[in-house]
Amino acid sequence: MASFESPDFDVLIIGSGFSGIGMAIALKQAKFQTFVILEKAQGVGGTWRDNTYPGCACDVPSRLYSYSFAPNPNWSEVFAPQAEIKAYLEDCAERYDILDHVRFGSEVADAKYDDELSFWRVRTSNGDEISARIVVSGQGALHIPKLASIDGIKDFEGDHFHSASWPENFDLKGRKVGVVGTGASAIQVVPSIAPEVSELVVFQRNAPWIQPKPNWKIGKFAAWCFANVPFANSISRTLLYWLLESRLPAFLSNKSSTFGERQAKKQLRRQVKDEALRDKLLPREKFGCKRVLLSSDYYPAIVQDHVTLETDSIVHVDAQGIRTDQSYHKLDTIIWCTGFEVTDAAANPLRIVGRDGRVLQDEMQETAKAYLGISVEGFPNFFMLMGPHTGLGHNSMIYMIECQIRHVMEVVRAMHKNGSMSVEVTHAAQESFEREIDRKMIGTVWASGCQSWYSDASGRITTIWPDHTFKYRKRTRRLIDGDYEFEQVKTPEPRMKKL
Repeated sequence: MASFESPDFDVLIIGSGFSGIGMAIALKQAKFQTFVILEKAQGVGGTWRDNTYPGCACDVPSRLYSYSFAPNPNWSEVFAPQAEIKAYLEDCAERYDILDHVRFGSEVADAKYDDELSFWRVRTSNGDEISARIVVSGQGALHIPKLASIDGIKDFEGDHFHSASWPENFDLKGRKVGVVGTGASAIQVVPSIAPEVSELVVFQRNAPWIQPKPNWKIGKFAAWCFANVPFANSISRTLLYWLLESRLPAFLSNKSSTFGERQAKKQLRRQVKDEALRDKLLPREKFGCKRVLLSSDYYPAIVQDHVTLETDSIVHVDAQGIRTDQSYHKLDTIIWCTGFEVTDAAANPLRIVGRDGRVLQDEMQETAKAYLGISVEGFPNFFMLMGPHTGLGHNSMIYMIECQIRHVMEVVRAMHKNGSMSVEVTHAAQESFEREIDRKMIGTVWASGCQSWYSDASGRITTIWPDHTFKYRKRTRRLIDGDYEFEQVKTPEPRMKKL
């Protein structure tokens, strides 16, 4: 048994996006006071603070892409733009009195578990050292920009930047612009900047599936109802949840075309009349194998006379532009819409060292493993939100985050009840869960053979939850005997003193 020594905090949270703020609110509601949020930036919001590119918006209806306990009656559109989501998170942090617990400008450099004392020692990039009984990572998956590895990028003399690092007040008017990538950010950027630039070249490696985006402004009467009619928000949220959940069966089988695929093809035929261009924009992979995108204005932007869709492979960047294997494009500006490092653990600069010197990045590098996407064997008192196997292709991640937060709180309460110093998921529980995930993934569209950020370098799908979200909620709402090992303390004084 380890000897007793009090850490600085009961709980330390990394990040202040949806995950971090939600975790902090749950702790606050459970009467915790000794917790801290370490945030690398100077404000809350996570990915919705960092991504400010033109057209940035959510692709999940806002009434569902928000906390269930904090409805917002004032969304201006069905799919809220970035600024409104950021403002919503700032409001939640203030309303629930979380800001006093946040240390801004505190990027976590490393965290090491003290085997003897059974708590974590965390070091920030500015030299601060903080100890905490429990560490909860709320980093999320979309926070490390994936940079293109193309020869000659450093030689380019114009402006170039990742979509997640958009320069403030950057003027594109009259410029010759190249957008590299056709993922979720690109299909929002392209229609937004097309009216400003003199020439626009979109470099496409693989065509994405794009469904119409049923977005519209919320009228005054509807807004009044959401603000004043009892249960209007909850009813709307419930209906949206089941509408999105009903899409899951289309992803669980890769044997036939789906309504979504037919809908996407219909939009492509209607908006792109040129047969050759339409063929370039028609995806070759199964519908849903990669992330399905929502947009009603991407194709109309692509067909404009000053916009070029380039499908030849990029081979080189020089001082003046981009060369493909068939042509050369002289450019003033290059925008890298190349996504984020989701499955490459080595790309995460945060070093997490668990029991007996085990390094989390090393454990995750070959393939990511985590019980319920939350707990990892060998890393006591450490929890991840939005970890492996919890991403979605059909519904709202906020629903999943709330399930994970509820589970972490159940574990913490069990620690308090048992007078425990540490808790760790068992090897048997983690391996059983991983086998279950692999079994569920067989025959799904995600496993149909395309290359996407859903899979790791070995081809294993490690990011997606391959089942209904209500089943994940059921799995996470209570602890199963034997899935966690609790280390008891010698002294009768409970370690979680503030619960």
